[in-house]
Order: sequence, then C-alpha cells, then structure tokens
Amino acid sequence: MDLNNDYTFTTSVSTRSYKDREQARAGCKTMRFQQMELTPEVFLSLAGAGYAFCYNYRDNHRCEENFLNTQIIIFDIDYPTADMDSYIQGLPYKPTMGYTSYSNRPGENYYRFRLIYGFDKPITTKQDFDSIYTAITNANGFGKSLDKLTISQLYFGSNSRLDGFLDYNSNYIYSYSDFQGYIQESSISPITDSLNTPTHIYSDEKNDTITDEERHNYFKNYLLSFETKLDLAPSQTHYTYPEKYYRVPVRIITQEDGKRVIKKWKDGERRRQKLYISALIMLKNVDTLTPDNLSFNLWQLIGYYYDNRKDKITKDDIDGIVERAFENRYTYDLQPTEHKGIFRINKEYWAAQGITPQQAVPMVMKERNMSIMDYYDPSLSLSANYVAFLKMGFEISISSLYRYVNELGWKRDIDSEILELLRQAPDITIKDVATALGKSPSTIARHIKTMREEDNPRVRKEKKQWIVSDSIEAYPEMDMPL
Repeated sequence: MDLNNDYTFTTSVSTRSYKDREQARAGCKTMRFQQMELTPEVFLSLAGAGYAFCYNYRDNHRCEENFLNTQIIIFDIDYPTADMDSYIQGLPYKPTMGYTSYSNRPGENYYRFRLIYGFDKPITTKQDFDSIYTAITNANGFGKSLDKLTISQLYFGSNSRLDGFLDYNSNYIYSYSDFQGYIQESSISPITDSLNTPTHIYSDEKNDTITDEERHNYFKNYLLSFETKLDLAPSQTHYTYPEKYYRVPVRIITQEDGKRVIKKWKDGERRRQKLYISALIMLKNVDTLTPDNLSFNLWQLIGYYYDNRKDKITKDDIDGIVERAFENRYTYDLQPTEHKGIFRINKEYWAAQGITPQQAVPMVMKERNMSIMDYYDPSLSLSANYVAFLKMGFEISISSLYRYVNELGWKRDIDSEILELLRQAPDITIKDVATALGKSPSTIARHIKTMREEDNPRVRKEKKQWIVSDSIEAYPEMDMPL
C-alpha cells in the first residue's frame, strides 16, 4: 500500500446524472457510459453529483464478455451496524475512496455506502478480478454487509445535497501483493492458451493420441462460445437475455410429429460466409479464444450443422476464416440475434423441485412481474404506474398490474384509474373499464357519475367520446453534462 496524492485511474462514467435513486433506476435501460481518466477527488465529486459508474468494457457495452479492465474495485455495503466513517475506521485495509448512496438514512440507523479500492495497475481478466475481490472481502471480513455483485454491475452515484451524505478519500493505492496472503495460490495469472489444440485435431482420420479429456475440454469450449452467456436471476429460477445477444446461426426445424431435427447447411448456401459470421460471434461471446480454440470450434460446428460432402471445406478454408475473424473482430458490425421470449427456464432448478419447464413458465412470469412491483409508486395512480413501467422498459400487461396490486393489498385510487383508462381509450365502454379494473359495471358507473356531477367535472362525454380534464405529470428529465 502506498500513499499517492497524484493517483489517476480510468473508469466508465454515465453521460448524464440522476438526482435520486428512482430516476437512476428508471434510466438503467438507456444509460450510456464514457471512459474517463479521473483523480479520486473528481470521482467523488461526480458521485455526489449523481453520475453512475461501471468498469471498462469493449465498445462501452457493459456485459461480462466485453470486460476490458479496471483499476478500481467497488464494494456495495448494505445495512451494517455503523455509519461509513465508523465502519472504515474498523477495517484493517482502508479503502481509497468511499461515498454514501441515495438510500443511506443515518437518522434511521439505515446505512448504505460504497467503498472503492484503487490499484497501481489495471486488472484485465475476470479471473483476476474475482480473486482480488474475494481477497479484499476476506481481508476486511465484510461478511453479510457486502452485496456481492457481478463484474458487469453498474453503480449509482449519490446526491451530495442529501442529509447525511459523506465521502471519503484516503489516497491509499494498493498492489496485488498487499493481499497476497488472502489470494488463493496461482489464482492471479495472465490470460494463457490453456487449450493448445494439436494440429491433428483437424484431420478427418481417427487419431488415438487425442485423449478423452482433451476432447471434453474442446467440446465444452465450443459450447460456451455458441451463444452469449445468459444472466442467471438471483432466484435461480430462470435466465434473462442480455441487452445484446448473439448466437451462432444453425438451422433446426420442427417436423409434423413435433420432433426437432437439424437441417444442415449445404453447398450453395454460403457455408463459408456463415462460418465466418459464426467465428466472429464466438470471439464476441468468449474473448479469450485462441486461433487454435476457434479453429476447433468451427470444425465442431461443421460436424453438427453443415453438409460437407460437396465442395468440401478444408483446413486451409478454416485457417483463412480464423485469420479474417481475428483481424476484423472489433470492426465488423455484428447484428444481435433475435430470440423468442424474455427469459429462459433454469431446467436444473425446476427439475430439483419436481416441476416441468412448462409448469415453471407461469411461475417465473409471476416472479418477474412481482419483482417489478418494487418500482411501483403508491403516490401515482395504477395507470400512471403502468405508463412509467413502459418508459422503464418493463414488459407487463395492465391487467396483470391490477391483479398484483390487489394481491399485495395496496390501496388503489379508483377514480384516477378510471380517468386514465378513459383518457387512453376515449371510446371505451363502462363494461370494458369494469373488466380492466376488476370491478362491477355498476361500481364504475357510480364513480363516473360522481365525477361528472362535480362543480368542476373531471370527465364528460361528447359524441360518444370520453373527455378527461386532468393529466398525468410527465417524468422530468435532468441532464447535467460533464
């Protein structure tokens, strides 16, 4: 550990700031980042101004597979028994920086803050990141207060105008060796070619010198690169698709009897171009593939999904495809792969529960929708919340939203909900309003009658069209350029 008052580091900063946690969460889907070289003082001033942070990723696309490097590691500390300053004083390894989050409420003994450790050189692999993250955790005994997050996590800033906002700067800079006693032996290492594929793997002739273990490792490596890694939900019940999802193109058809079979690509169907795109996707999905790894993966792909009897694809063809793929991996504009559905069932989890994937689908749908209710704003009408959910990118029907509000026993403003439905569909019938809100037509008619007879009527009807006098407030935008 050194004391360095001139320390700078590069990390990714959001292109706009957010005044509170709700606005930041609403902006997650559209949040964009730019890499900036910062001092600890500038970092903390940006955090206090509401900017968000993440590590550095290729093309500024935040996902695990695109991780490039980071010179800082951020720890999310939730609900400890002491405030940030007192907590830090008890740590054997003090952080470089720290700041309290939007949710920190010292008056209620409700503490949440982030501690940041700066390093003298960048961390460039997920393996190294995980090892050092674990080492710092063990060295400081963070325990249950630590909210363990992924390498692709974004971290909200805060608002320095909040009561109880604190920041911390020690100018302590660390090296790997400072935590050596807490790092598992040989866990810190550069990227190596761990799968040196022997050249005879490309031969069509059987070669007994290839061991079963080699084949197993090669095959596993091929499968991992086949599609972008999906994100496992905290509940373990399902996987969700990342913002950009890529899958190697194959052709599987469903026969009349329901059986799914492979329809192999044949001569005349641009097989070499498909292999080239497949190679680029594999490199996108697994950044550490070597040329030998990639060559083997392509041969596996040919064996399963290509008819190679006519105009045979040769080793020279594959070598050329691999060379081109490595040359163009960062410049070729790959188009994300379209996929059906918004999640994929974790079959292993549900099998352990004795539940089939078909039975699990509605359970996962409800679980996902109920988690969305964390963003529900009781101060707004249900219909206004529905509009806000759409802006946040949540996929939920308005009828499901009504049902979950009822299940949770939350109070509903029926008048506001009626007005919003009338505004959205001026020709809607009272019966349809009743169906949507889960009420009887007579109840809806009574509410509308009352609102029409007020001194300042909130609703009236003209030429079979409902006219509503009030409106939902728009969500304010706040841009604070860097």
